[in-house]
Parts: sequence; structure tokens; C-alpha cells
Amino acid sequence: MKRYLYIVFVICCMQSSLFAQDGNKLTKLESYKIAFITRKLNFTSEEAQKFWPVYNKYVAEITATRKQKGDMDEISFEEKQVAVRKKYRTEFAKLLNEEKANQYFQAEKEFNNTLRKELQERIAEEKEKRKPD
Repeated sequence: MKRYLYIVFVICCMQSSLFAQDGNKLTKLESYKIAFITRKLNFTSEEAQKFWPVYNKYVAEITATRKQKGDMDEISFEEKQVAVRKKYRTEFAKLLNEEKANQYFQAEKEFNNTLRKELQERIAEEKEKRKPD
């Protein structure tokens, strides 16, 4: 129980300092992602304390790469993203272990798929509501 309270505390601290400038919806989304990943990887408090600062650097680097997308072709863009992911997989493995580093990327993909599915369902519901009877 103590471990989970610590993780929630770390998440709350990170949330307020990192994502406040991006608006409330993005803050909520990032909070959900952090909670999802924390639950999926079953972090100890020590792992969480080490992982999240490196994760923040990873997110910053991926975001910078996405901002540069307009300047490059699709293949170059994907190669650059893969290079960043490989770099941070190595960093995550140093902090956690190889298995949990790989699990992070699986959890990230699962979160994105869940988010995409939820968005599609909400769009479908909105279209259904707007249909004339």
C-alpha cells in the first residue's frame, strides 16, 4: 500500500510540473498514460523514481522529432523515431531490466491502441446522436 501511495505522489508531482502548460485535457491524458504504464509494468517505488525522469526526456525527444516531420520524408521520419526508441530502450533497460524496457514499449502501444479505440467509439456515438430521426 505504501508503495502505491508513493507512486501516486510521484505521478502527481510530475503531472503538475511537466504538463501544466499543455492544458487540462492533455494533462489528464498524460496522467492516464502514466497510471496505465505504472500499472502494466508494476513498478516498485525505486523503479518509478528512476524511470519517470528518463521517460520525460524520451517524450521530449520524440516530440521534437514529430515537430521536425514537415522537414523530412516519411521513411526518414520513421527511421528517426525508431532511433530515438532504440536509444531509450537501452536507457530503460539500464534502469529497470531488458524485459521491463520491452514491456514499456508494449504498454505504450497498448495504451495508444486503447486510446484510438475509445476515440473512434466516441466519434461513432456523436455521429449517431446527430443523425436525424
